[in-house]
Formats: sequence, structure tokens, C-alpha cells
Amino acid sequence: MKNSITGAAFVTIIGALTIATGALAQLASDSGAVKASASIAHIGVAPRAVGFGVAKVIETRSIKIRNAGNIDASVTVVAPSTPFSVTAGGGSYSLTPGQIQYISIQFAPTAAGPVRQEMAIQCANCTPASDDNIAITLSGNAKAPIAVPTGTSPSATPTSPTATPTATPVPSTSNALPFSVTAGSYEGVDEPYASVTICATGTSDCTVVNDVLIDTGSFGLRIFGSQIRQLGITPNTNGSSEIGECAFFGSGTTWGSVSTVDVKIAGEPTITIPIQVMDDIDAFASPPRDCTQGQQLIASPSEAGFNGLLGIGQVANDLIFTDYFDCTRNSCSALDSPPNSDVVLNPVASFPVDNNGVVVSLPSIPAGGQATTNGTLYFGIGTESNNQPGAVKTYRENSNADSDDYLDVDTVYKGATAGGFFDTGSNGYFFNSSVAECSDGSGFYCPASTLSESATIESVSGSVSDAVSFEVANADTLFNSNGAAFDDLGGSYDGGATFDDFDWGLPFFFGRTVYLGLVGSSSSLGAGPYAAY
Repeated sequence: MKNSITGAAFVTIIGALTIATGALAQLASDSGAVKASASIAHIGVAPRAVGFGVAKVIETRSIKIRNAGNIDASVTVVAPSTPFSVTAGGGSYSLTPGQIQYISIQFAPTAAGPVRQEMAIQCANCTPASDDNIAITLSGNAKAPIAVPTGTSPSATPTSPTATPTATPVPSTSNALPFSVTAGSYEGVDEPYASVTICATGTSDCTVVNDVLIDTGSFGLRIFGSQIRQLGITPNTNGSSEIGECAFFGSGTTWGSVSTVDVKIAGEPTITIPIQVMDDIDAFASPPRDCTQGQQLIASPSEAGFNGLLGIGQVANDLIFTDYFDCTRNSCSALDSPPNSDVVLNPVASFPVDNNGVVVSLPSIPAGGQATTNGTLYFGIGTESNNQPGAVKTYRENSNADSDDYLDVDTVYKGATAGGFFDTGSNGYFFNSSVAECSDGSGFYCPASTLSESATIESVSGSVSDAVSFEVANADTLFNSNGAAFDDLGGSYDGGATFDDFDWGLPFFFGRTVYLGLVGSSSSLGAGPYAAY
């Protein structure tokens, strides 16, 4: 995959990994449980900023409150004013230790234009004092007032959590992860960011990691160590050695330990899986020469443009595009067959349900782009009411893992046929062409005027095809605008003169709902791997 790490025109290719920033990217982290023997109530709230974007219909978002203490927490949700309202989870109530409550916030604009305000979540008996009054920033925009349907109200009666101490309220959209295509903390473009909760295994010591890139082109979860340092997570071991991993991308490599953690994504059940803890804090052995030879080491969030990488591609683990190592503090040696319990896993394949693929849904955006837009990642295909395939075409992908075109569909461009893949972690259409490149050597295309292009996507079975029209605008012009979401950004695949692959990056996903089935899975669309839209 290719990706511009910052707003500057700098092309990277992540190979089979991609990046994403979601609607939760601006949220403060959930600090987890207070480690103390005293009786303490402590609430974690995420997100602490909720953006609704430009609303055309009444929109609803969720906030999660969790009692990470060891006694009941007395919580009060102070409702916002019009055009925002609390439709579920409002009022005053008690949360038992470990209990989660979801707060539904509705945005029903009564006038055109932007609006911003704060609501509060209070805890009467919490420690620390910062829990007393937690401010939640709400923002949204509208081109016109939105009429509330007859017989409904934009503000429903708030509901309280169940009185059963062991019950955890779960929203009906538990498999839905909201994300935002926004500049984020790292001034990127066409990068879908979300938030993921990481916990020390078997504990309530957790943190929410924001600015995690959603990547349908890679496999496995990777988090920079600086983001989870406070959890005290340690590397997995193989005998007396610690296990390290190098993951290879076109833009460079990521290096760090393999560590098993508890992972919470959206409303899915918590899973315990190995992840790569990318070492940006010098907490692990130095990367071996095999990891860095001829490759740039991606050594920090600022270099990467993200705090973590959520690899939700179509394979259950990351044994392709990676090398594993046995490490001491001073050296590492190749580990050709890592124990199964230490192989970094695709979180989706690890869910007990909703584990046969993902659905990526993004709205259309105007020519020239916009500052931000919100999308939704649904886990599972045909497993819930919100991920049922409609009238879509299904494109069979190459299922031969020994092939260079593994997980590819066929793509025909100007009479030539090559592999093509669907990758939210790439921030443009990347394909070799005669289109003029930008003068800065970035590899992005800078035509004098916006070009109308076309390529045909074909199932490897040859039975289904679709001619896709798209535009390629001047990248310099796009980067110098105030936008961060573009559907007309493109660049060279590898700098060559011959068309040899087509990376259908994030611009392809705007205005579409795309279904990606995992290898070996099945759904009403058939056996994976496949893409459908």
C-alpha cells in the first residue's frame, strides 16, 4: 500500500498493511483501573470529543463510561442542549466495578451552519478529582435544518444501566467501529483513524489508543510502545528469549516485541491476542540487520503518522510479510517457526462472532475534497442486521498463497491486465501511468488539470467485471487546500513505466460500501477471499 504520512507530498507503500484514523482519534485515553488497595471509584470515558461532521439526516454517536474502580461509582450525565440530546444512558445512576454504560448522543440540527458545545459526565464519589466533572466536546454542521419525523422527539427519555451487577449494556451496533478521515494529530490526508482499547491481560488496567489507522491491506494489530507504556506489558518469551518481530512495508519496517494483551474494539467481546508493540521507547532489543537492511525503520508515531495500525486484512495472522526473532537485550536470532501462541493475529479472525470479514462504509465527498468525513467499519458479513449484503457484485480474489497476486482481483488499465487490491491504508489510487508526477519526487500525480480515468475490476474467475471511473487531481493543489479527505488523489505504484499492479486505496471507498471476506470464511456472498460492492 502507499500512503502519504503527512500533509506533505511524501509517498509510502506499506505493502500489506494499512493505516486509519477514526472518529475517536481525538479522544482522551481511558486510564483504566486505579492501582490501590483503598476503596476507589474511577470512571474511564471515551471518546471525550464527538464529531458528527456535516449531517444530512439525524445522526447518533455513542460514548462509553466504564467503572475501573473497585466500588460503585455514582454517575450523572448532564445532557447537552439543542441540537444535541441524550437519547439513551442519561440521568443519574450507579455503575458497579467493571460495569460499562453506553451514552447515545443525537445530533438533530435546527439551523444550517456549524455548532459546538460541551456536555458533562460527573462522578460524585470518584478518585481522582478529575473524574468529578468530565467535559465532552460535541460538534457538528448542517447545510440545512433537519426535520424530526412526526411522532418522534430528538430527545428521548434517558435510560439507566441494568440493576443486575454482572450485566454490561451493549448497543445494538456492537460490531460497528466509527472512524474519521481527518488530518488527525499527524496532519495526514486520506487516513481513516479509529480508537482501540488495550488492557494488560486479565486486568482492568486499560488505555484507549487513538489515531489508530484502519488497514484492510495488512494483518494484525500494531501499537507503538509509548502509547501503552503505563500498562507494564512485557514481551512474550520462548524459553529464555523474548520474541521480537519485524513487519515489512513499502515505506519501511516496524520493529518491536510480540506481547499478548486484551483488546477491545467497538462493542465486540474482549479478545486476548498477541500484538506487535512497536518499540519507540528503547524498551526492547535493537532491530537486527535483517530487519533494516535496505529498509527505513519506522521508529515513532510522528514518522509513521499514526499511534497504531489495525490490520484487518483478509488473512487470520501475519506470517506473511514478517520475520520473527528470539531476542536478548543485546542480540536477536531468527525464529523461523514461532509458537502458535505468539503469532500476531488479525483481531477480526479472533472474534467469537462477526469473524468472517469486514464491511467498510464511507459517504461520497465533493470534488476537491473536504476537511473531514466519518465512516463506519462493520465487523462480520451477514452476521448482524447492519452488515447484510444488498445487491452487490462479488469479485473472487486469488486464493493461492504462493502467488504474487495473492488476495488480488484482476484489474485492466489501458488494455493491460495486472493484480488489484482494496486497501484503506493507502491514501490514493496508485498505478503506473504516463500521468505527470509532482516535481518534488514524491510519486504523486500532478496533472495540469483533473483527469478522468477508468480501469476495469474483474473477478479472477472471469465471471464478474466492473468498469470503474475515477479522477486524478493535482496532488500539490490538494495538499495545499484545507482538506484531508480526497477521492481524486493518485500516484505512481512503484515509479515504473509499466502497469504492473493497481492499489485501490481509500479514494475508491468514498461513496461505497465494500465487503471483504477473509480467506477460508463463508457468508451469503460465498467463500473468501472476495471483495464485493
